[in-house]
Amino acid sequence: LSSLILSVKSMREIIDFSVLLLISFNVYFLNIHIFTFIQIYTDYLLDNIKTITYHSCVTLTVRDTQLIINIVKTLKS
Repeated sequence: LSSLILSVKSMREIIDFSVLLLISFNVYFLNIHIFTFIQIYTDYLLDNIKTITYHSCVTLTVRDTQLIINIVKTLKS
């Protein structure tokens, strides 16, 4: 009976560890996808800024500038 309890406990630890590993793995890939999205969006914003600067027909608002600064800070960290 003692060894049966031990094996059940060990199986429970293995299952818990497997679930934790799976969750960590999914979070890692989710972060990669989010990072890729942020990077693509930042590239899009920077291209728009270059276009705006080149044509000088539209000025950036303070909110747009703050958004860009926050994205750059996020990418650097």
